[in-house]
Amino acid sequence: MILRLTEEQMRLLKEEAKNSYLNEVCGLLFGNINGKKAISKRTTVVQNILESATRFQIGPEEFIEALSAAEKNGMQLIGFFHSHPSITDATPHPSITDIRYMKLWPKII
Repeated sequence: MILRLTEEQMRLLKEEAKNSYLNEVCGLLFGNINGKKAISKRTTVVQNILESATRFQIGPEEFIEALSAAEKNGMQLIGFFHSHPSITDATPHPSITDIRYMKLWPKII
């Protein structure tokens, strides 16, 4: 699947990851999926309630609030974002935990 983010969305995600480098930063991507193309219209940074460098969890209240706001504007959840501050190599890759939980959300990024 191809994901389209604006430069502003990319800047926001990079800035949040840089500013909170001790913990994984997480966010929600909202927009629309058409075939094999996902277009992000809104990127929402949310709190990692675990405050961990190796794991993340989004609080249910914050998740539902962001999802409801997006749906009122005709958008759907198209993906999750999180950083991996503890990875030292330059090649990003999903962790074993990421892969396990990605199976719960097969139609989103």
